[in-house]
Amino acid sequence: MKIFKIKPGKENTLREWGKKLMTEYLDEARETLKEENSTREFFYIFRIEDKYYGAANMEGDNIIPSNLNRELNRKHREILKECTEGTIELEDIYNIKA
Repeated sequence: MKIFKIKPGKENTLREWGKKLMTEYLDEARETLKEENSTREFFYIFRIEDKYYGAANMEGDNIIPSNLNRELNRKHREILKECTEGTIELEDIYNIKA
């Protein structure tokens, strides 16, 4: 999982991008997940005091990097770069699977 600092005023850009991924780009987004050996990807926005953050994760076995020949993947990276200030380091305390 990654935690992102969202640049001030960019939370709505991320919300709009998420809506597009869930509607007009949904089929292609699912194809990219299959290519990456991912079964699920999510991005949540949350707020602490007056600052916004994002939490993102991909699930699956042997996940491989995104195919940057796909325009959707390039656009996704551009949006994240435009809207976030980088990631916050997380420490993995435990991670249990059945």
